[in-house]
Amino acid sequence: MGVLNGTGLDWPVRRSVLYLSLGTRGVPKVRRVWGITLTVSDLDRAVDFYGRLLGLQLKYRFADYIGFDCCGVEVGVKSWGGVGRPRAGEPQLEFLVDDVDSLYRELAEAGVKVVQSPKNVRWGARVAVVEDPGGNRVALIQLDWREYLRASSRSRP
Repeated sequence: MGVLNGTGLDWPVRRSVLYLSLGTRGVPKVRRVWGITLTVSDLDRAVDFYGRLLGLQLKYRFADYIGFDCCGVEVGVKSWGGVGRPRAGEPQLEFLVDDVDSLYRELAEAGVKVVQSPKNVRWGARVAVVEDPGGNRVALIQLDWREYLRASSRSRP
């Protein structure tokens, strides 16, 4: 296989990258994977595993949620409500988007199952949740960066 246009990518790879970056209509709808959130029974053991054993950087810690950085993607662990095993719909894949309301409407009109319509959350985002065809939860997150950074800085490790 040859290299295409000096990019260093063979055509099948370049075509895949182009498709993923443009979406089906040539307009990016998802900016990046924002994170994945897991439910755990013991936050201290999760800190040991993800922080010490895997070497992820601790970003912040709240009473019921801990965020780690993994190459710019947040790995979150939570024990909300004291639930130790995953609840229905978990884990949840989280995508950062520019306009959550518009994308939510488009997905709902296309018949995608809605779990939660867009709502503002305390950590500086507007979030909608849908299900993929396999029943996996996908969160669409539009950040208010100023509020997100303010909320995140309230609880530093």
